[in-house]
Amino acid sequence: NSTLQQQIRSFKGFHPGNLGSNLITNQDETDLWRTEWNIAASKLKNMNNLSCPKAKVECIVDCCSTLTSLLQKAVLLPENKGRNHSGGGTDNLLPSLVYTIVLADPDKLYSNIEFISAYARPEELLSEAGFYFTMFLSAVSYIQRVPTCDTTHM
Repeated sequence: NSTLQQQIRSFKGFHPGNLGSNLITNQDETDLWRTEWNIAASKLKNMNNLSCPKAKVECIVDCCSTLTSLLQKAVLLPENKGRNHSGGGTDNLLPSLVYTIVLADPDKLYSNIEFISAYARPEELLSEAGFYFTMFLSAVSYIQRVPTCDTTHM
């Protein structure tokens, strides 16, 4: 837990654009966007307060649904019209999810992932929940595998 949390904290200053997301840039961080990022992050922060794996997975689904909605709104921005991008798809969801995990800095994230993996019923990880859980694991894996976050060279 502490190793993962230290790695998450090394990402302060990270933004989805650092991983190639061209929908939401640092300049787009208006109050509306900040509010939506914080809503998504609050879903992850709440995960440690819950005791059943299904509820923890629902936190991840709620977070990813919020991010998907945010990305779909970003596609509609005038500055994104005609731009070559994948919209609210996975190309933009993964960097946004990395950013949200960094923003949330959730307590005991590793233990929560292990708990979900060990105790969630397989049918709870099908369809949308399974997709978002896999994306979440990919985002956490990225954070774990990058030695240190130097946003100037990403």
